[in-house]
Amino acid sequence: MECKCSINSKTYKDCCYKKQLYKPPNKIKNDEEFYNYILIKLSNIIQKPSTNNKFERIHNLILSTLDLELLKEGKDIDLIIQNSNLSNEQQEELQQLHIKQEKRVIKFNQIKDRIEQATLENIENLRDFQYWHQKILEATILTQQLQNNLNDLRLFRLEYWLKYIEEYNSFVEQIQNESDLYKLRNNWIIKIDNSQFTFERKANLHEICKKRIRVLLDQQQKFNYQKIHDGILELNNLCAKTLVTLTNRYYDEIKNEIPEITDTFLLEDKGEIDRRIHLLKDENLTNNRQTEIL
Repeated sequence: MECKCSINSKTYKDCCYKKQLYKPPNKIKNDEEFYNYILIKLSNIIQKPSTNNKFERIHNLILSTLDLELLKEGKDIDLIIQNSNLSNEQQEELQQLHIKQEKRVIKFNQIKDRIEQATLENIENLRDFQYWHQKILEATILTQQLQNNLNDLRLFRLEYWLKYIEEYNSFVEQIQNESDLYKLRNNWIIKIDNSQFTFERKANLHEICKKRIRVLLDQQQKFNYQKIHDGILELNNLCAKTLVTLTNRYYDEIKNEIPEITDTFLLEDKGEIDRRIHLLKDENLTNNRQTEIL
């Protein structure tokens, strides 16, 4: 039977369905009424739930449930199946799926817990793709989605620890390059305590801070010592120059005074002039000045 029918474009005026399949209780007077009636019927067909919808909904609910508490006997999923009003065969099929899902979730949680418990110390274990791939594949009870979830979780934990290591190393580098004692004694202490590192890692960072403080204090002490040493040398040099100047002046005073002395008593050995000459030291005299000349 050849016929064409298109409700949206309303090319159903001579439609065979209209003539042969459609038998309304009341006579439809025009095409517009026929069009509206067909829309209503189609809407009812679409909205009417199929007999398998409830079975499918419960079936999908079971497969999406990863909470063991909900899968236990007498709990939520079990009660939903028992109160579903489905046939015995359908309920039995759902119960079998329910039991299998419980075993599946137990296996899933076992592998998931091992991945989540991996620490920084055994990060290389997380890097071993072949190991985890094999472990996940061996769990044949798992669905492909659950296998994908476990692989994604392993990658997530691996990326977490890699980022953790990178951030920790950044802290170490910044502390070792810090030159401000105040920041090391205050800012960095707070920053370390507020970080997300483990207790052991925080303790290590605090120890690195202390070592850096000791290094800076040693450098500061050496600098201060060198500064004092240089100051003393500078002072000694200044004193030496002053001593030479004063010694030369004293020498000149004695030299100029001797010719004018008329009292021979002052010129005798161990006399006043002799005593004053012995106060002079040749190493402090310059410009050919010598005590022997006097």
